[in-house]
Amino acid sequence: MTGVVDVSPLKATTPHSLFLYGAVQLENLDQLPPIEHTLGLFQVEPWHTLEFLRGRELVTLSLSEPAPDCDMSPIADMALLRRLGCHGWVDLSVVPAPPRLETIEVDDWGPIDIEPLRNRSLLLELRRRNLHVGIEQLGPDVKIRWRN
Repeated sequence: MTGVVDVSPLKATTPHSLFLYGAVQLENLDQLPPIEHTLGLFQVEPWHTLEFLRGRELVTLSLSEPAPDCDMSPIADMALLRRLGCHGWVDLSVVPAPPRLETIEVDDWGPIDIEPLRNRSLLLELRRRNLHVGIEQLGPDVKIRWRN
């Protein structure tokens, strides 16, 4: 996709999983259909609001970077969320901690400071191509899985 993309035509669908890539900005996200398992939304603009996620029960969620003032509570409140993909997130200290979260996938082109995740009990999926800062600060409950 390119440019500004209206997602409201998807309202009539019933996807198990939905991935939308490449838009400058996604619009009418309150019109997204119920999604049974996995949602991946990637836009050029940082997320200023995640209210469209409130009340959704996803198992896997992947998002492009949130804005510094973005309220992360809609993710924190996801009781079933087990996997969170943080793609292009500059500040990992804002990563919420939903109750069942097991895995965080981190991906970006620049250096990634993963130290803010040091006191978590989880599996970090990291790409070999990235430079990761703070690995030596991770606690014993943080496991790393390297991906190509």
